[in-house]
Amino acid sequence: DYISMDRAPQTFWVASSTSVTPAPAPVPLPSSCVPTTLNVPEQYQTIQGAIDAAPCPGTIIQIAAGTYYEILTLKSDITLVGAGPGVTIIDGSKTEATLINGYLVKNFNVVTAGKLGSGVKNLQIKNLSITGSGGYGDNAAIRIKDSGNVLIENVLLYRNTDGLRIYGSSPVTVKNVTLAGNYRNGVMSHNGSKITVKNSIIANNSGWGLYAADTTVQLISSYNAVWGNGTNYDRVVSGVGDIMVDPRLGSAPKYLAAVGSPTIDAGDPSDAYSLEPLPNGGRINMGSYGNTPWATTSSTLPPTT
Repeated sequence: DYISMDRAPQTFWVASSTSVTPAPAPVPLPSSCVPTTLNVPEQYQTIQGAIDAAPCPGTIIQIAAGTYYEILTLKSDITLVGAGPGVTIIDGSKTEATLINGYLVKNFNVVTAGKLGSGVKNLQIKNLSITGSGGYGDNAAIRIKDSGNVLIENVLLYRNTDGLRIYGSSPVTVKNVTLAGNYRNGVMSHNGSKITVKNSIIANNSGWGLYAADTTVQLISSYNAVWGNGTNYDRVVSGVGDIMVDPRLGSAPKYLAAVGSPTIDAGDPSDAYSLEPLPNGGRINMGSYGNTPWATTSSTLPPTT
């Protein structure tokens, strides 16, 4: 194994999935197993090294800006925090990365990350982008199987084979997700899954936009922009607030809604919107930037009380 690091931005290479001894030496773990913060690469040169060293549930792994070429095997109840989308990048293109078992993953741009989630509970995936993932068969940017209580929120999935594939999982909430330009399908659901898709943009995917394999699947769609897919809905009913118009997205890698996009101020009016910059129209945007500081502004100010 070898590691090389280049500055501005930093790039971290791991030649295989074999564990690499961190340098400098890790901080000794507390004997009482108190949750702590582990820093990459300051304390651990690889993300996997920090994951393996996490002393107990509640540990935070803080990852600096840079590109990390790693395969990750995760444990339950740990939080990974990057420096921001497009700033902290996990690139699984050297091999398939599997992220599993109850992680809250946030502030990442994940490139060619492979499958996420199998037989897990209480999994949250937030504030990241995934591109270039999938391949043959049932692979996708995010693949959830036989899992429960899954939340996918403020996620951008673009130019993958499939965006989401969900098998036998319930409940699964897909909220403020953009699935755009995937080479096959947006959201595919199978085997009795119960899924809610809301405040999302499903556009320009070559195959299905929203797909339920059979009548055992419950896929509820609301306040989504579903447009320009090979087939927009298959065994899925267009729900309350759904629109089928061009969302007017910008180009990769951000896919931000253009000023005047019909997705602005078009999400569920009962959802929080306060993190969007002013003027924000007093209503959440559809898509992966809804209720975030990166949301496209509207032409109206929020209501005053």
